[in-house]
Parts: sequence; structure tokens; C-alpha cells
Amino acid sequence: HAWPTLTQYLLNMLDRHTEEDYLTPRVFRRACTWLEENRENDPWFLWIDSFAPHERWDPPMEFADAYCTTTESRNYIQPQLINRAEPSEAEIERTKALYHGYVTFVDKWIGVFLDKLAGMHLLDDTLVVFTSDHGTELWDKDRFGKGGDRLYRYNTGIPLIVRLPGGLDGGTVREDFVQHQDLLPTICDLMDAPCPPTLGQSLVPALSSGVHAAHERVYTTFNGKATGMPSHVTVTTPTHTAIIPRLPREPELYDRRSDPEQLTDVAAAHPELVAQLHGDLIDFMREQGAEEAYVTEYLR
Repeated sequence: HAWPTLTQYLLNMLDRHTEEDYLTPRVFRRACTWLEENRENDPWFLWIDSFAPHERWDPPMEFADAYCTTTESRNYIQPQLINRAEPSEAEIERTKALYHGYVTFVDKWIGVFLDKLAGMHLLDDTLVVFTSDHGTELWDKDRFGKGGDRLYRYNTGIPLIVRLPGGLDGGTVREDFVQHQDLLPTICDLMDAPCPPTLGQSLVPALSSGVHAAHERVYTTFNGKATGMPSHVTVTTPTHTAIIPRLPREPELYDRRSDPEQLTDVAAAHPELVAQLHGDLIDFMREQGAEEAYVTEYLR
């Protein structure tokens, strides 16, 4: 199904002649213009949605060349196309380079926007948050891309960078459990704005005083396309991740302390822990008001 949309994409990109014709620079240049148009209209909120570096991995090729050049591979900008093709090592490494180059390309243009904020002297009273919706597989477990049945760390672990107004360069790296639903209450808290009901919790205490964020575990899924019902849900604690599928598939369990890449399924060796985390998931679903028919899909 990728071919018709890939063809349309390539047709849409025919008018690119310089780096600034790519979609990413166009997005961030427009964001810079928005700042100029609205700098006096505070308080303001700007959401910049850069679809890149999502597939298709199609940066200006000099960015990919910085990571790998080869004459033995095409540029598979739709990386899933080689998942079943027994690709060569050159094809794998060049496809990884397309992604790494695309990330570098996006990073460059985020920098252009941040330089604009600094040049307009807006950083002292502006909160900057950087995040994403999911990760991706770079030939992890012999795959490129992502999927609802592949809820491993490289797909579910996402970046979250928060720069407080007037913050200094540098910062700290935290291992707290946070999720996207925490962003709304956090932003409202920092702006002294009322927050509508949400499942999330403000991260201001963790950001300002260094206390641990409140989540003891997190639940992650990838929404199903047809029914809205995901095929798998993860339950993640500070030490383990359980991947709970809908029936009839079997759960997986990974001990992230000894196996951070989640390469070895230890569910068979720890049935009690699998049962405990599975029960936690069912309880969480019911607490959140999930329909019982939905919950039943995960009962065993």
C-alpha cells in the first residue's frame, strides 16, 4: 500500500531545488515569521508540528552522506520496503544513514528557530518544550519502522526536553516516568492558567525542586486503525516492561536492568510478575472507564 502514496510524495517534491525548499525549513521559517507577527501579543502559545523525521526518510542527501555513503544501495526513503527483502549490510547502513541525516537536518532547523527566539530576546520569559509521538526501529530486531505489535523501548521511549524561562544552557537528565498527558497540566501550571480535567500531572515540582515525578508506572499503546482497539499494551515499572497482547497471543516480559535493549523475553521464568502486571493493566482500564467488552479482549 506504500507505493501509491510514495509516488504522490515524490511528485509533490519535484519543485525542490535548494535546501530551503524542503518541508522542514518551510515549517520553521514560517514559525519564525509567526514570532515576528505576534511578539507583542503575549501571552502566546505556538505549537510547531514538524512531520520530519517521520518516514519518508528524505533529507538533502549530503546530510545522509555524512553518516554513510555507498554505491551498493539505493536510497530507501520508505524504509519498510526492505523489511522482507533480506537487505545487504550496505542497504541497512545506508537506510540508517537516511534517518540519522534526517534527524540532523531537522536539528539544524530547530536551531534556526531557537536562534530566532534568542535574537528577539524572548528566551527569558518563554517555555520551550521538545517532544515526539513515538520512536522508530533502525533494524532493531531486524526491522525498520514501527508498529502496534512492536512496543519495545526504541518505539515507546520518546524525547522530552523542557527549557524553563530564563534557563541556563545545560541541564540534567532525569529517569522519571512521564507521559504526553503531563504536558498540558505542566504548561498550564507554569503559565498560571486553569487546567481542564486531564489524566496527566504537572511536572513543575519535579522541574523546580528535583522531586520524583508522581507516576509509578506507565501504560503505552499504539491505537488500532480499524476498530480503535490496540493489539498490544505495555505496562512499564522502574525495573520491567510487560507487553500484554489481545488474545490469543502470549505476553512478553523484559527486565530492563539487565536487558535495556529488550532482547530476551523472560515471561516464562516470571509468571507471577506477568500476572501481577497484567492485573494492574486490567485494573487501570476499568478505573479509566473502559468498556467491559474492550477489557475482555485482554482477560486470560
